Amino acid sequence: MLAAVNSAAPLALLSAAQQAGVQDFVWLSSAKVLGATAPTPLTETASLHPMDSYAISKAVAEKALLQQARLADTELHIVRPPLVYGADAQANFGLLLKAVLGRWPLPLGAITAPRSMVSVNNLAAFLRHLRGRAGGVWHVKDADDLTITEIVRALQSGVPRPGANLPVPGNWLDRSLRMLGKSNMADALFQPFLLNDQTTRESLDWSAPFAAADELLRCVELRRAELGDARGS
Repeated sequence: MLAAVNSAAPLALLSAAQQAGVQDFVWLSSAKVLGATAPTPLTETASLHPMDSYAISKAVAEKALLQQARLADTELHIVRPPLVYGADAQANFGLLLKAVLGRWPLPLGAITAPRSMVSVNNLAAFLRHLRGRAGGVWHVKDADDLTITEIVRALQSGVPRPGANLPVPGNWLDRSLRMLGKSNMADALFQPFLLNDQTTRESLDWSAPFAAADELLRCVELRRAELGDARGS
């Protein structure tokens, strides 16, 4: 299924777009094609190193699309966002947001590994910015790379009387999750993953319009409004 959706389908769409004379084709790939951890910021020319079936299917699509793009004048934009977050996000960010809104005590107060992320609003603004521009492979992210501790702090700023965020050493938590077979979650929480977006910013005259701290606070405010959470207000 992943191969059909993430590999075969975009190639067919690009071919149809070329035949129809479409000028711009945007493929939303993923920074996961570069691997799961990156202590040194990765550029657009870094070697692909996908670690799971999702990332592999995205990497296969990138290679096929770049080859197909040479056959016509359509401008191909391959966009590699890191974790995309918003009020309705699922997976790890959704769980973290739920925990903060529930005022749960958390053991994430001493995590030092920074992670590149991008808010859904910054990503949407970037996709609009691509229209009429020369094609390329682009890294898009928020201006600030935050640790999980900083992310929790920003989220908790929108919650009256938030739960405690205890300074448990990250290496303890990392080892515990790996012993439980949760290596992917351990990487996402406790290992650095950094993107270099200098080429994107300079080539496209781009800067993320929304600050990460404001976007994280907006996630909390939107979710609290949806839930009708007036506790402590």
